[in-house]
Amino acid sequence: MAMSNELKAALYGAVAGSFMSAVIGFGFQYLGDDITIKKTARLETVLDYTKVDSPITPIAARYISVLTDGGEIAPVQIELRGKLADEILRAEKLRSLFADAGPAIEQYQDALQGFSNTIDSAKSVTSMREWAENFGRVIDSRQILDNALLNEVGVGSGA
Repeated sequence: MAMSNELKAALYGAVAGSFMSAVIGFGFQYLGDDITIKKTARLETVLDYTKVDSPITPIAARYISVLTDGGEIAPVQIELRGKLADEILRAEKLRSLFADAGPAIEQYQDALQGFSNTIDSAKSVTSMREWAENFGRVIDSRQILDNALLNEVGVGSGA
């Protein structure tokens, strides 16, 4: 039995429509999955960054201990400078992922640099005022950065 041209056209149209619908549906599903994956990756990056305490705090405490108890300060100064440089780089890596947190990243990096600049002048307990003030700025600006990152991914208090 021969199919009429109208029936063939209708079947081809239905098959083509079904195929296109499947392709478009798959495309939207893929796009949705891609967006979800990106959001999840951003959230994981923020949580990994914010859940870790500043690696500077233990070294700063050891620095104070060496100054108060006596001991060789130079190795602790070198280690502290290294951790500060590491933190500046860690913060810089966040910049490309979290544009809205840019000002907080900049503020944190500036505080880290300012703290680094005071290391040589803090050689005794009596000469630590500027060092301590800059260390406080590092702690405060890190908290501001953590909050900015959490807000950007929608889990902060300002979200």
